[in-house]
Amino acid sequence: MLLAASGWQVWGLDVLPEALERAADLDARYRQLDSGLDPAHRRSDSVRWVEWDLSGGLPAFEEPVDLVCFARFLDRNLLRSLPQSLRAGASVVGETFTTLHRERHGKPSSDRYVLELGELPQLLEGMDVVEFEETWGDGRHTARIWARKPACRDRKKEMIASAPFARSFIGGTYVDSTSSSTLTSTNPANSSVCVAEFATGSREDVGRAMDAAQSAYPSWSGLTGMARSEFLNRWAEVIEARTEELAVAMTREVGKPIVESRGEVARCAVILRYYAGEAVRPQGQVIPCQMRDALQYSIRGPLGVVVMITPWNFPLAIPLWKLGPALAMGNTAVLKCAEASSWMGRLLAETILEAELPEGVVNLLLGSGPILGDALLDDNRVRALSFTGSAKVGRHLAARCAERGIKFQGEMGGKNVAIVLPDADLDVAAKWVASGAMRFAGQKCTATSRVVVDSAIRTEFRERLAAAVAALPVGDPAEEATAVGPVISAESKQRIDEAVSRADSEVLYKGEVPQALNERGHYVSPQVHAVADPKAEICQTELFGPILVELTANGLDEAIEHANQSKYGLSASLFTRDLPAALQYVSRIEAGMVRVNADTTGVDPHAPFGGVKGSSTHSREQGPVAADFYSEVKTVQISG
Repeated sequence: MLLAASGWQVWGLDVLPEALERAADLDARYRQLDSGLDPAHRRSDSVRWVEWDLSGGLPAFEEPVDLVCFARFLDRNLLRSLPQSLRAGASVVGETFTTLHRERHGKPSSDRYVLELGELPQLLEGMDVVEFEETWGDGRHTARIWARKPACRDRKKEMIASAPFARSFIGGTYVDSTSSSTLTSTNPANSSVCVAEFATGSREDVGRAMDAAQSAYPSWSGLTGMARSEFLNRWAEVIEARTEELAVAMTREVGKPIVESRGEVARCAVILRYYAGEAVRPQGQVIPCQMRDALQYSIRGPLGVVVMITPWNFPLAIPLWKLGPALAMGNTAVLKCAEASSWMGRLLAETILEAELPEGVVNLLLGSGPILGDALLDDNRVRALSFTGSAKVGRHLAARCAERGIKFQGEMGGKNVAIVLPDADLDVAAKWVASGAMRFAGQKCTATSRVVVDSAIRTEFRERLAAAVAALPVGDPAEEATAVGPVISAESKQRIDEAVSRADSEVLYKGEVPQALNERGHYVSPQVHAVADPKAEICQTELFGPILVELTANGLDEAIEHANQSKYGLSASLFTRDLPAALQYVSRIEAGMVRVNADTTGVDPHAPFGGVKGSSTHSREQGPVAADFYSEVKTVQISG
């Protein structure tokens, strides 16, 4: 069988008659090119003929060959027609097959495959045009590969070229940026996979988004609460119907284990339905008036155009727990998605279209945070900014909002703590502490990053904690069993590794990451470190990785003292059977979310979310209090 490959098309010459002409043209053209080259050049780096006898298996080259992937598109029948010697070890990746299947069967097919032939990726690299020919005779089975190497090969550019391009969503449609420079998001579990390419964005893009949101505001705010509620309920249905698709995409782009990704998508539907209900709840109260025959009451009204800047680690839930209350109250919005989750922003825009929200009510900007963030705050039509991200960026945005005199809401991280007292169920405590610290590689603002253990149980708890951490599988986040996947980027991995290397600590546990995972992705070993000083850098800095620090205390008072020695105050938990101790802890711990006998992560969608000190700006997201930020109160008095 002779197969000829050019670009992204492949023809089986014994199947399609018209393909013979195409392949003959290719053959003549490249043989002519070959004939014009001297043998020395041909042997070096431009054109290479390779011939070997397959009866004894695949050969080894005496010198390196600058070619990496021998791959072509085949349908199932052509795949089966290859000899076993070439099919061994082949991997098949689903895509969309069209031409060949239509010619053979009279209809298009959704089955297209990329075939990587066994060990051949190690033998051939960078081919642009390949001919592959097998011959049989005299008991010999021979294959010939003819490959032409391009003068220059840029693998990063090739990777980007094959990725989809994500565009901002403005005024109900996808728009091209006025910026010509681009960024990419990649799969953290396999850094060779580019998930999406997108423009860096520009001030002109921001202006268009603000124009669209401002134009949509009068009609959206003028709808009844019931009408807005119907839109939010419809949006929830759309997201729920696409659960698996969205979960798989989330796992691919941000490395979240697939089980957690499904949970996040399910949470999104719950969030939207909750705020669909909030849109029709009473918004105000009747207030006694000093005057007779007068009515006095308060009402809540929308602000106008509000802006959200969201992180990559919860690429759907955080945008929606901001958008839900904002839209329910009658605001329109401009959402700036995180660079590392830009494809999820693209998919979120698809759900907006499918739910048929009015044009301009929600606008999504993709691009560079520094470029778009300041440009948004330079627009005097912005009435409020809700931000989730790093403390450094949050402080900068807070200062900008203060200059403008507009509302600012910031959720800016945590160094969350668990306290384990001697009377606790140590198996339960170890399980929850390990889960809170290690799942999703510790990349949650509520992740458990410190544990304060009473000295009376330190040795016993260490053993149980190490066993609980070891029970959490490290692996490909697309696999159902995986609990600990990669961190988001090579930069994150380097930052975490360097912080750990500087620490004056005793390593209590360090897990293993399979070599194959390390070679492809950005993995950090799950680790538990014992530290004596609660003020040490590793105890104070939010690492956003699977690193847990153990501190020792003598009694509840010292444990709470250690726990409160942090600039953050987002979430805390206590493990005990002692009710008076639990009540003391609740009143004395400096955290916005306080738990007993549970881990530090998460909170119900209908409960307030937020922290104290450097974690938050003291307003709360989620629950009924979320409406406070996205509305303003009018006091009304009517006299006869």
